[in-house]
Amino acid sequence: MINHSRIVGFALGLLGIATLMAGCSKAVSPATTTTIPATTTSPPTTATTTTVSTKTTVTPTTTAPASPYPNGEEGDKDFAVQSIQEHTEGLGAIGGTIRITNVGTKSYTVTFTVTFFATKTLSGQPLGYAQGSADRVAPGQTVTEALVSQNSAFTQTQYWYQFQVDTEMATTSSTATYPSGEIGDKDFAVKSLHVADDGQGDIGGTIRITNVGTQSYSVSFTVTFFATKTLSGQPLGYAQGSAEGVAPGQTVTETLVSPIPMFSRSNFYYEFQVDTEF
Repeated sequence: MINHSRIVGFALGLLGIATLMAGCSKAVSPATTTTIPATTTSPPTTATTTTVSTKTTVTPTTTAPASPYPNGEEGDKDFAVQSIQEHTEGLGAIGGTIRITNVGTKSYTVTFTVTFFATKTLSGQPLGYAQGSADRVAPGQTVTEALVSQNSAFTQTQYWYQFQVDTEMATTSSTATYPSGEIGDKDFAVKSLHVADDGQGDIGGTIRITNVGTQSYSVSFTVTFFATKTLSGQPLGYAQGSAEGVAPGQTVTETLVSPIPMFSRSNFYYEFQVDTEF
């Protein structure tokens, strides 16, 4: 026979043990805490830019600017100086001759001043100055002109100079042609030239010239003598002459006069230049 009271008691005992164990379990197990780490705000990323200096350093040049004159001559505006012969003009003032080339693209009538110095730097008090002019110089043409001055001639044999164009006026080039290919300038052609000592030790002689123009002219001219066919280098000297009222087609013979000592060369070349014609 089953004893129901004992079963109930046993069941209650088990229930009590289970309850006790549950209580112990709650007491021993630590509370579970979920810790949320604090949000750390990172600083914004900053892009680092390295600036490289781009400063441009220009190395100074030691090359002088190119000269506008074909062979590096002294010059001003459209004229380059080929040579200068300075000497007294016979009355105690600065005189001589200058050869200049028109390096421009037009024909010019020009006036100029040459100032002389004792130093290469062109500093200090000038030794003096002289002036000159040239009429209707064609592009590429080289002319020899007289230097005139009110300044007393200086005795220094070594000097330096400064060339300055004072006025430069564009003009019409001469259209004259020389019938037989003679040497000539403007409206006059050279037919022949005889050079000799004038009896006083200076350059002299005679020249025959023809008016190849279409009207009558009075003319003054310069003949410059050279040792080379290219008419380069320092001239041997020069002589001058003039003629009056030469009719078209007429040939005249004129005397050459010069303050320059006669040169000893028998073989020489010359340049003929009309200084004025009117």
